[in-house]
Amino acid sequence: MLRLHILPQKDESDQSIFSDLVEKVIKKRVEQIPGVSVVDINGQSENYILVTPNPQNMIAYGLDASDIAQAIKSANQDLGQSVSA
Repeated sequence: MLRLHILPQKDESDQSIFSDLVEKVIKKRVEQIPGVSVVDINGQSENYILVTPNPQNMIAYGLDASDIAQAIKSANQDLGQSVSA
């Protein structure tokens, strides 16, 4: 097992750009090295979106929290993200 630490430069202001670079470029290149079976990325921060539905609109449209969670889950299907209600 080889452990590799990749850190952003001190003046790197956008952590999400750095995380994307590691996940989409560096990880894929390391996976292509002969003999590498698994590349596991740890420590990067994840982006979250908080959805706060309007209760009056939910009633007006006949929706509950599970309907909204299902709609978000369906929209995120291709992104491999998780949804909790």
